[in-house]
Amino acid sequence: MKNSFYCIVFALFLACSGQKNGAEGALPPLEITMDTVVIDPGEEILFLNGRLRLSALSEDKKYLYNVNLQEYLIEQINLNSLEFEKNYPFEKEGPNGVGNYVRGFSLISKDKLFISAYPKDNVLDWQGRKLESIDIIEMIKEYEELDEEDRSNKTISLATDGSQFASLISIYRNKTTFFALINRNNKTFKKFAIPGIEKAKNFEPFLDDGESAMGLGTDRYLIKEGGKLILGTGISSELYVMDKDSDSLRHITFNSQLTLTKKAVPILLR
Repeated sequence: MKNSFYCIVFALFLACSGQKNGAEGALPPLEITMDTVVIDPGEEILFLNGRLRLSALSEDKKYLYNVNLQEYLIEQINLNSLEFEKNYPFEKEGPNGVGNYVRGFSLISKDKLFISAYPKDNVLDWQGRKLESIDIIEMIKEYEELDEEDRSNKTISLATDGSQFASLISIYRNKTTFFALINRNNKTFKKFAIPGIEKAKNFEPFLDDGESAMGLGTDRYLIKEGGKLILGTGISSELYVMDKDSDSLRHITFNSQLTLTKKAVPILLR
């Protein structure tokens, strides 16, 4: 595959406009820029099955790191030279294993990686050594009553020293979700209601016969971008945004002129 190339799309160029609901009035026309670049993979076959869902940019935007879930590697791509450079292996099982279900990836610092997995999240170095396993649910149980079935839907690291985390917590019993901020150094926990995110449960089939249960979820995302935390779902245009150094969420709604503002037909099967 030496002479093969892969196109990686980072954003989409669109010119669109929408109406924001709230005191701030109408938004100006929204412009989103897309750069399509061609990456030389060398002898490698880059992992694009996940559409870069588990990827992160270095702070200087020089490198793209992409998680390869087939081989359990982190691919390093140089965005200046547009070339694949090297792989960083990590393990699924064993003393340094991160688990079978990887659901999040971010860079804590130059020396540390954060891999969110089930049942625990992990801090690793670039040699694949596990420095720490983190159980967000057990942390939150110090402040909030949770059942054994309750789960962290998505967790990201917020501080370069690995002391602060943000997480979406799903409550199994009543199918609700809340947003949590945890600071291990200060021993603080903050809980936020997110009713716009909870609407997603109306579009998720769930069967429970008393002996076993099965469900199919829709997208719930928690990302850090431009110093802000952004929460949303795949069923509407509603967003929650937390600015840097803030401890409150802003609820943002807008009417899209390109797509439906929200899904209209809920799933009644429960």
